Amino acid sequence: MMKQIVSDNKADRLPRHYAFLGLRDSDDRVARKKHLSEANIFPIWYEAHEDDESIEALFTKLFEE
Repeated sequence: MMKQIVSDNKADRLPRHYAFLGLRDSDDRVARKKHLSEANIFPIWYEAHEDDESIEALFTKLFEE
């Protein structure tokens, strides 16, 4: 849906969207970034771990400010 909205409008007139994405060894970050950018979504990469609390801590900190 986002890709369609971007193609129907000028991307620079739309708000940017961001996604927190965990890095894994098998990821092709370049391909994922290109695919997401077509929908005006920009990845924020972080080191993914099975029992990762860092993303929760980041959101907690953002909401405190």
